[in-house]
Amino acid sequence: MLDILCTFVIFHFLWIEKIVIPKRKKRNAIAILQALSSTVKKDPTAPAFRYMDDPYLIPADNFNKKSFALSKASGRKAAKLLVERYGKFVKEMYDFAEPKIEAYQVKDNQYRLTDPGEDALLERVGRRRVVDAIEMFKAIQAEGGTLSDTALEALLQLVCVYNSEDPPLPLEAEEMWYRRDIEAGDKRRPVWKEGSVAEDIFSNLTEKSPMAYCSLVRAYAKYGSIETAWELYCEMKDKKIPVSLGTCNSLIRICPFASIAHEKKWERIQTLLRDIEHSGLSPNLGTFNAVLLCLSRMSRYTKSRKLSLQTLTEMKTCGIEPSLGSWTYVLRTFYDAESSQSPLLSEILNYLKDKEFTVQDQADFDFFPTAMLKCYSNLQDLELAYQLDNLLRTGDNIQFLADSGKEGSYYTNFFRLICLLEDMDTIMRSYEQFAPNIWSPTYSSLEDIFKAMELHDGYKYIPLIWSDLVLLTYYRNSELLGSLLKVMAKKQQEPELQRQLAEVARSVKDRWVKEQESSYLRPMQLTGPMMSDLITVAVRADDFDLAWEKMEIMKKESQKIAGVLSGPALTCLLDASIARGDATKAMECIRELSDQGLPDLKEAVEKTLEKLQLTELQRSELESLLR
Repeated sequence: MLDILCTFVIFHFLWIEKIVIPKRKKRNAIAILQALSSTVKKDPTAPAFRYMDDPYLIPADNFNKKSFALSKASGRKAAKLLVERYGKFVKEMYDFAEPKIEAYQVKDNQYRLTDPGEDALLERVGRRRVVDAIEMFKAIQAEGGTLSDTALEALLQLVCVYNSEDPPLPLEAEEMWYRRDIEAGDKRRPVWKEGSVAEDIFSNLTEKSPMAYCSLVRAYAKYGSIETAWELYCEMKDKKIPVSLGTCNSLIRICPFASIAHEKKWERIQTLLRDIEHSGLSPNLGTFNAVLLCLSRMSRYTKSRKLSLQTLTEMKTCGIEPSLGSWTYVLRTFYDAESSQSPLLSEILNYLKDKEFTVQDQADFDFFPTAMLKCYSNLQDLELAYQLDNLLRTGDNIQFLADSGKEGSYYTNFFRLICLLEDMDTIMRSYEQFAPNIWSPTYSSLEDIFKAMELHDGYKYIPLIWSDLVLLTYYRNSELLGSLLKVMAKKQQEPELQRQLAEVARSVKDRWVKEQESSYLRPMQLTGPMMSDLITVAVRADDFDLAWEKMEIMKKESQKIAGVLSGPALTCLLDASIARGDATKAMECIRELSDQGLPDLKEAVEKTLEKLQLTELQRSELESLLR
């Protein structure tokens, strides 16, 4: 058998004229991991990996998610700080790795060179210790030392990039996810430090190279010194100093902030574009994105839409494919107000259909939240929203929801649009798919669900929503809880569903009692209208005892409950008391109606006199109310 097989193989290869070996396909270092990852789909019922330490502690609402994640990051940073301060002890005790990998070794914060000199300066520049490098530069100047232009240029670039300050500590992965919340406390725009050491370094250069000029111009542009940057750029043009493409791009990006009219801003942009052409430079994606950014910030400029389309045409002529950031700027230009209408978004999504993207611009991360916002606020087009969501789930495009703010904005607007235009079953399927692990619902989203329940008769989902309010601790929001209870009391339901609603009402009552007895800083709050709805729900479920418990709570805890019971709720409870033949409780309902001076009092008294067996004292009390 083996002989036959060998003969066949030899015969087969003899007949092959040429063996073609396929070219080796280049793969990155994590290609195998990416291939394995592509075989597994995202499980919407599973929490994010960062929360999987302990199933009992998996957070559901945004506050706890953020606290959990940032606590882990804080612990990791504390460990790094200890290693940084006491590295030699850590190195002696735990450095078992073989072979040694430099990137993972404990860093020694001591400088090798301490005496003022060029080598000591370059050591600090290499470590990106901006403040220490500036101090060393001043020490060298004080001693009358000299520095080469190479060292001065290296220092100048470092100072210009970080505006004479040490670079901020890198954020942990969890902090990157919540960076919007972390940075929310400091809303100040970075400002160039007047009299910065950068000008002093620049003036000490014996030969001011184009690199030195470009570094300073880009620093002025980055830190908001707009006119100074433009003046220095004009000086470079007058001296025939070549300007880098990156410098021109940075100057274009700051044009909208100049204190001049829109026409003048556009003329300045055109000047820069002509200078790029005359310099023999080829514009790149950053150049065109800078132009589109400017037009999006000048959306009130009458020509901005036309110029945006012309810019896209020019990109096509140059063979440059727009990035997601390019389309983000175009959307902001065309949909600059909630009333703006345009078919452009539909055309963009048709063009991008089934494509997978890589990050090329910081604004790429804003495309999906921005587009979904326009689907909801401007167009209210659900089909377009589904098309956008399909694009998000193509390949690895989900990476563009890069932080909690963008993810929350995207899903909130998507879900609110679904609530507005879909039927109740579809709404709840989407809700269960998104919440609470992918997205924690907002108050406004839940209010939209309540409206949809009334519109589509979706009362059967109330128990599920109540359980999520408890999970998310949203039940402590009085307005949200009041909206839910109002929907529950809207109308009589089928017996089984009404019984379930009564169980929800019981749970609300029990939770309120428990929190009043505990030492919660902000316990759950109930109001008179809420108690009225709870009583109505209980009476409709033929659970008179539960309804009367709420009546007793209302009388005993009136100081903790704002407002009074409504007339319809008291009338409902009175009818139930009459049906049970309970004259005592009926009298209490009438007294409450009387104390509030409600117009239902006369009818309630007549009904009670007619249908109940009363004592002489009770009858005389009721008759006195009719006089």
